Amino acid sequence: MRFAVIMLCLIVAGCDTWAEAPGLNDDAGQPLDASVATDAGVPVPPADAGGPPTSCQSNDDCWFGDGCYAQRCMDPQQLEGNFERRPITNDWHRVTVKVIDRELEWSNAADVAWGMEFRDQTLWTTSDCPYGVKELVLDIEANLITGIRFQSELYQRVD
Repeated sequence: MRFAVIMLCLIVAGCDTWAEAPGLNDDAGQPLDASVATDAGVPVPPADAGGPPTSCQSNDDCWFGDGCYAQRCMDPQQLEGNFERRPITNDWHRVTVKVIDRELEWSNAADVAWGMEFRDQTLWTTSDCPYGVKELVLDIEANLITGIRFQSELYQRVD
């Protein structure tokens, strides 16, 4: 079985990089998958086509300040909003998440605030958090963030 494949050789900084563009199977007319062989010889899937990437392995895979969360590019503004830990027993349970100068901030009604950041496909508090550096887990339904789990407690979106 023969495959019609377009081979493209690029010489970049003295390293040979080969990329196979999609071609057609001569026998069945079926499209072939594009692939790129890296210097390490490990095939890498092609980037998302037609716009910003939607899947990721790290923040560097995403565009314009998006963070990588659970292998999806996440615009930090998707987290902006008001959240509550119920039952509310003190002002620390009323939370607002904002993006300030492209950085995520968690603040509460007790007027205490700290940063958050995406790293290693997860969301974390920064070192200015009074509880220390902790992982946050997002509750996502139909591509909408419905809650944030912090220290095993659910803060539900209220707006």
